[in-house]
Amino acid sequence: MIRGYELTKESLFILRLGYRTRIPLEGLLSVESDPDALSRISCTCGLSGTFSYAGTYRSDAIGAYRLFATDPGRPVVLRFSGRAVVVTPESPEAFAAALKALKQL
Repeated sequence: MIRGYELTKESLFILRLGYRTRIPLEGLLSVESDPDALSRISCTCGLSGTFSYAGTYRSDAIGAYRLFATDPGRPVVLRFSGRAVVVTPESPEAFAAALKALKQL
């Protein structure tokens, strides 16, 4: 279950029931809100359940990526060298803008 996201200058934390998953932001190349990012995806190892979508997924547009989502209609794609992470914050545009400002992208 994903309950939200927390940003610091060094990390993105995925807030879960009872714990947090840390995603280091070192090497972040770009951040974009992309409403179509989760269309035509396939799960390679993960969960697609009532409370969240989490795991390793793949799409032609992004390639392989880690997904931490509650609402597939609000994806934000974080691209790193050789990897990507997709999250679905309540306000994708505000989240992307905050992360860009934090990391000076």
